[in-house]
Amino acid sequence: MRDAVGQAAAILASQPAEWTAVCEAIKNDELIGPHVDQMVGTKFGGSRVEAASLLRSLLYGMLNDAGELEFTDERFNSKWADIRQGFEAHLRSLIRR
Repeated sequence: MRDAVGQAAAILASQPAEWTAVCEAIKNDELIGPHVDQMVGTKFGGSRVEAASLLRSLLYGMLNDAGELEFTDERFNSKWADIRQGFEAHLRSLIRR
């Protein structure tokens, strides 16, 4: 499974125009974009959110049951919704503190 994702990421990275377009689309998301290429978290811990790591997460979401990459709009939309929900939950937890 990791090999398929690694290969897909390498292919995408070898296409600078496509890589840039995908990264820009992630950065332009109204919820996620402001956090990309930034340290996020609390004073007790955090991490850097990078477009490349979000893209890899999306690629993992495109794996079918056989571990092969199989892009479908439904899979993509589901994985993107999961990522956004994770950001929303994190932001809500910060507001409650």
